[in-house]
Formats: sequence, structure tokens, C-alpha cells
Amino acid sequence: MLELAVFDTSYDEWQAVLDYLSANFAIAYSEDGVVLPLPRFEEIRRKRNQRTVMLEILLSGLTLNCHFLDDDHIQLNILPEDVDSSEKADLVFRLMSGLANLLNKEVLLVPEFLSASRETLQKLAVCSVAPGTNEIRLRRG
Repeated sequence: MLELAVFDTSYDEWQAVLDYLSANFAIAYSEDGVVLPLPRFEEIRRKRNQRTVMLEILLSGLTLNCHFLDDDHIQLNILPEDVDSSEKADLVFRLMSGLANLLNKEVLLVPEFLSASRETLQKLAVCSVAPGTNEIRLRRG
């Protein structure tokens, strides 16, 4: 599993991301498997301890999932095997660039390690996008 990761996010930034995703992509928000209209982040935050909440972002043949695990760390999960063409990779890169510019923060594509620190994930990043550049930078150890 891979994830798009953005660190040090605020409630307002979470809401901006939800607004951006719902305006620019097909999405499906669900609670305990029931698809519902997308609520505000504050409501999702309240419900996530009582229900299984998930947001699916549907990009022409691949899906990214958000489980709202942390308030200060946006994680969008993606299966690497779903990115099986240059067109799908380009969609992921465009989403990364859009988020970087929206939040004015670096967006990383990292292996999913739920307990890894920010520093470890930054070292393990496959690639990143800095805000304002729209340039995908490959990371090499």
C-alpha cells in the first residue's frame, strides 16, 4: 500500500481538502459502509470514533481511500497495482500537485507504515511535490 501524505494539517486545511476533492473528483463518503453526503470535517472527526468512516476518491480506474485517522496528517491510500499505466500515474501526480498548491505544503508519496514517524516517512518517500512547482521529484535514498 502507498499513501499520499501531507503533514502538519489543521482542521481548516482538512476542510479545504474535502471541498477541493468534492469539487474536482468523483467521491463517495461512507459511514459503516453506507454512502452518505459528505459532511464537514468537524462532523467526520466526531463520528470516526463511533463509526467506520471512509472517503473514496475515484480517479478514472483507480481509487484512493481516506480513513481520517489523524487530525494533523492527511493520508490518502492507494494500491500500487492499481497504478498500472502512465495515464493513471499522471492522475496521481496531478492530485499531488493540486493538494500541494491548495495547502501550500509538500505532498509525499510514501509506503504505508502506520507507526512510522514523519521523519522516517520523509526518508522513505518515493516522490514528492512542493507547492507552486507542479514538479514531481523522485526521491533516492
